[in-house]
Amino acid sequence: WSQPATNYLERARSAATGASLQHLLINASRIDWQVHEGSQTHLADGLWGVLREALATGTYEEQVQMLGLVEKMAFYQPELALSVVNDVMSQESNSEVSSTTDHWSATRQDVVSAIPPILKNIAYNFEYLAPSLELLWKLAQEDERQTNNHPGHPLRILTELADFHS
Repeated sequence: WSQPATNYLERARSAATGASLQHLLINASRIDWQVHEGSQTHLADGLWGVLREALATGTYEEQVQMLGLVEKMAFYQPELALSVVNDVMSQESNSEVSSTTDHWSATRQDVVSAIPPILKNIAYNFEYLAPSLELLWKLAQEDERQTNNHPGHPLRILTELADFHS
């Protein structure tokens, strides 16, 4: 990759909002992965910074939505995704209730429950398999939900990853 850097991605980031910003981040992460053959990212660094900041300051609903975005990118950017997971897991539970007009309101548990699918996608990269499995095991010890009703249950994901047939 010897082309000079442009500010196209930065201009696109400043113009994009909502779903288009999400697609921009996913596509930039995939391009980084393809161009740099799985090495550390370069193009999407600024976009991941925006995502991290939003995760740190967002409501629980926003955090769950953003973690869904991280899940889509985790296979392509396992190092950054694992770092985001560690950041989210180290956050203190915010006692504030997320503001919403609906009857349902996301909780810290909903945020934590969004992490195992991310770890599953990270685990497909052998270099990050062990830390992903360790975090999944830690989460499985704390998750009291039934595994059969919840495909994102950490123990269920551990079982799927250990399956020799997949």
